[in-house]
Amino acid sequence: DTIILTANQTWSGSFTITQRLGSSGYLTITSTLAANLPPSGVRITPSHTENMPKLLMNSATSVLLFPAGATPAQFIKLVGIEITSTSTVNGGLSTSADLVRIGIGTITLLSQFPSNIEFERCWIHGNYSGEIR
Repeated sequence: DTIILTANQTWSGSFTITQRLGSSGYLTITSTLAANLPPSGVRITPSHTENMPKLLMNSATSVLLFPAGATPAQFIKLVGIEITSTSTVNGGLSTSADLVRIGIGTITLLSQFPSNIEFERCWIHGNYSGEIR
């Protein structure tokens, strides 16, 4: 399964990616212009952002959430996505906010932790004002 996001478009908020019951293989989330990115295994730079959709954190809640529990998120691949925050997120606070959160909820067994989550040729970064992880 593949979700294709439009390059150079911004999605703001918090997005939860859960387990896909009955699916086999990876769920890939990618860009309409992924073919314009360097090949797999080659590091991207900020100059490649015109070919990437942007997931924007605009509050203290993570932009991407991968829940844990009885049905944890599994087999998710993000390719060519920019993940960042607005300049006002967590500005001046002494505690950190997470851009991406893997494993939300109570975990008592290893099998409840999200697994096989890949970030390939993504640009994940904070900003100059605020504590961002």
